[in-house]
Amino acid sequence: KDAEVAAAKKDAEVAAAKKDAEVAAAKKDAEKYRELLLKEEQTTIDLRKQSAKHEESDLRHKAAVVAVLANRNIIEIGLKSYGKATTFTKNHQHFLSEILVNSERKLSSGPTQTLLALRNISSSTPTDRDVLKELTHFEHELSKPLHNLRTATMTHLEGVLVGGDEPLCSALAVYIAELQKLKHISLLVTVINHNYDRICSIDGGMILPR
Repeated sequence: KDAEVAAAKKDAEVAAAKKDAEVAAAKKDAEKYRELLLKEEQTTIDLRKQSAKHEESDLRHKAAVVAVLANRNIIEIGLKSYGKATTFTKNHQHFLSEILVNSERKLSSGPTQTLLALRNISSSTPTDRDVLKELTHFEHELSKPLHNLRTATMTHLEGVLVGGDEPLCSALAVYIAELQKLKHISLLVTVINHNYDRICSIDGGMILPR
């Protein structure tokens, strides 16, 4: 009987050791898979950064010939260069929390200074709160305005243009200024209102009066 008990105990120990080994192997495989996914993600991010350089160059050449409305395009280029994730949405969320908004969920100092500069130029510049709200829902707002813009309405404009109704117009200015400061956009960008009137230009993160 003692022999049977000892044998059963040994079998249990062997089974437990086998299970522990299987768990350890599964954990190791999971870690390898996670490392592979992270490596693939980083590769995708790096490729998107390279793509951003080409896309900005293409936009620069195109804008040298004809005025180009680039609300979403210019932000996409900047966020690809910023490169914290593989999608527009995730990159925007990173940029919003790391650059545009502080720990108190208010606009950080850079965007606040940009809005002050805009208010010195345009009396229609919205409040910080309205711009923050617009930035929070930014990706859904980018494609709405000025999509039916006709070439005839742009004959007095040139270069890369962004804009639309407020508070989107000011939100775009804030976003682009911060991307420029971080060297993710090198293009000079002209901000226009919903009537296609020039409000200002943004270069190197600075607001330049019209």
